Amino acid sequence: MNKAVGVKKVEMSLFNTVEGFIQWEEGPYWTRVQSKLKDRVRSGVAGFSGTFLEVGCGKSVFLPLVRDSAADIVGTDISIGFLKLNSGFQCVLADAEHLPFKDGCVNYLLCVGVVHHVPNQAQMLSELSRITAKSARILMIEPHKTSLNYPYWLLRRILIRLVGWEKVLSIIGFGTPYETFISKKFVTQNLKGFALTVSYYSPFRGLPGPTFAKFAPISGLINDFLEKLPLIRALGTYILLEGSKIC
Repeated sequence: MNKAVGVKKVEMSLFNTVEGFIQWEEGPYWTRVQSKLKDRVRSGVAGFSGTFLEVGCGKSVFLPLVRDSAADIVGTDISIGFLKLNSGFQCVLADAEHLPFKDGCVNYLLCVGVVHHVPNQAQMLSELSRITAKSARILMIEPHKTSLNYPYWLLRRILIRLVGWEKVLSIIGFGTPYETFISKKFVTQNLKGFALTVSYYSPFRGLPGPTFAKFAPISGLINDFLEKLPLIRALGTYILLEGSKIC
């Protein structure tokens, strides 16, 4: 329990460094992934009029997309600094493991890259299931363990032990020391009541950090090629899970 609290405090302190995360999020690599997600959100809210919730919204690029579709639009985050960057929407300071919403009150749930930062991931997934209504739509994306990016994550863990987190952070530009990769099986087992389909994105992730940002267009071209190959695409950095709650 104490370890989990410590992990969460470190994660919160790093995400409260808003500028560092925004530089990463607005960089060419994540911008490319985001463009695919935006298309999914736009198509998913066509004809939608219920409650739309983004868990771990950060400085959201998705909430504005549903401004004219959802009756209620809500974003939550554990960082008050990020919530202040979202104007025109209901924003709630909340821990994703203990969401302050009634059972079955959400009709569309969006969760982008949050689960792998949470100490008790099963608890968070249970919360997402609890707050969603029957027939609610869900869209999630997470880095996963069969990814080609997983060796990079393992190497980073080794470097943290050898040279310390601060040195590693200076190289990669932004990150958190405790984030983990998850599996498709783990999500489907703990996100109860949903019928989900899975897509894979971004088989090749370029090297992180500002030093390598200029090579992002090359990484994009490599991804465009690799995503045409089914076996390689299944090793993509991210799994995207989407579907509806059936019970």
